[in-house]
Amino acid sequence: MNLIAFLLQLLCWFFIAKKGIRQTEEGKEFINKLDSKTIDFLRWRSISDISLDLKKLGNFFGVIAISGIILNAILMSFKIEPGLFFLITILISLLCWMSLKWGTNKRKETLHWFKYLGLVVFSPWLFYTTDLLNNTTDKKILPIFGEILKSFYGFTISSSLDIAIVLTIISLVGMTLVTLFWFIQNTLILYTFILALWILNKTSKLLLKINEDKIIFLAYLLMPVCMIVMYFT
Repeated sequence: MNLIAFLLQLLCWFFIAKKGIRQTEEGKEFINKLDSKTIDFLRWRSISDISLDLKKLGNFFGVIAISGIILNAILMSFKIEPGLFFLITILISLLCWMSLKWGTNKRKETLHWFKYLGLVVFSPWLFYTTDLLNNTTDKKILPIFGEILKSFYGFTISSSLDIAIVLTIISLVGMTLVTLFWFIQNTLILYTFILALWILNKTSKLLLKINEDKIIFLAYLLMPVCMIVMYFT
């Protein structure tokens, strides 16, 4: 909050000082170029397509995430531990990439997710079928999972059919919880970006209609507010 108030105060100071900066030729040229670039940006944002912006942002975060993962692997190969900020950046980029990718093509991405979900839930029956076709006792798959279940939950399951049923139930419950988290995460991140872009577009349209004198007057009003916020936070 303190940082936002500080940045807003700097912006207010700039608008208040614009007339003074224009007194010199260099200052006038600088302000004119800055105004031109600002107006171009506001016009671009006021007519920008949010769905297209989401695709571009998704690609941007995807590049950062993949590049970060590759760079992390290279650093680890040289026994260099990446910093916490670097790892958090990769994680956030990865989550944003996945969420925006889902948001721009919900049907396709949801279908892919449920294909993966179905594979996980029904994989015990693939193991069960493989074990039935395998006549060698020491190479069966499900008894290995039976030992794992015994070590974790303390009960012994000898039948391959019972092991497959238990694994299916565990997978179904686990993947249901993961799917719920996946949906909530994607929805929160997606609509946060949509809201931010919508506010930016609406603000850009509003600023294009406001006279500069009104902005300067507003800057005078905001200055003491920013100072109070910075003092008490």
